[in-house]
Amino acid sequence: MSTTNRGDPNVGRVVAWMLLKPRRLRGMAFEVQINTYSARGQRKPYRTPLPTAPLLIRTESLAVGRGGWRYSRQIPEPSEYAGHSVMEGVGPWWQLDKPGLCEHLDPALVLSSLYELEVVYESDVLWLRAKPRPHGDIDDAAALVFCDEETWQGRVDRQWGVLVDVKSWSDEEGGVRSVLQWRHEPYHQEQ
Repeated sequence: MSTTNRGDPNVGRVVAWMLLKPRRLRGMAFEVQINTYSARGQRKPYRTPLPTAPLLIRTESLAVGRGGWRYSRQIPEPSEYAGHSVMEGVGPWWQLDKPGLCEHLDPALVLSSLYELEVVYESDVLWLRAKPRPHGDIDDAAALVFCDEETWQGRVDRQWGVLVDVKSWSDEEGGVRSVLQWRHEPYHQEQ
C-alpha cells in the first residue's frame, strides 16, 4: 500500500481528475442503483461491533437514456417515511434535487465539504479519506457528508470517476454507508 500525503501533488492530480472525469456521463446512457445503510448504535467506545447487519434505509435508482431519465426511491418499513416514489423527466439528470445520487455520480460536489483529504491506493483500489468540515462549513446540499461524523471514506471507480462506496462514521455512534452499483454501465447514445 502506498499513501499520498496531503502535501503530495498526487492528491491535487486525483482531485483535478475527479473534477473532470464524471462530466463524461452527461452524454451517456446508463442505469445505476444506490443503497444507503445505517449502522447507528452498533458501536460504542471500548466495545466490539454488534453482529447485526447494517439497516437498509433507502434505495435509489436512476435510468438515463436518449428519451430522458427515470428516478425512483424506495424507503423500506418500518420507517415512518416508508414507500415508493417515481419521477420521470427530460433534460439534465444532474440537475435533479437528489444530492446523494448526484454526489455519487459527480464526486466534485462533495469535495468542498471535506478537509484533510488524502488519496490512498490499496490493491489497485483508489480511496479518498478525509474529515467532514465542522458543522457550519458543510455545503447545504451535501448528502454524503454528515455533520456529526468524524471520518469520511469514499472508493472511486477509476474507469468512470464516480464514488462507488462512501462511508461516513463516528467511532462512538456507528455511521452511514452508501453503495453504488451499475445496472447498466454507461455507453454513448446514438444521436
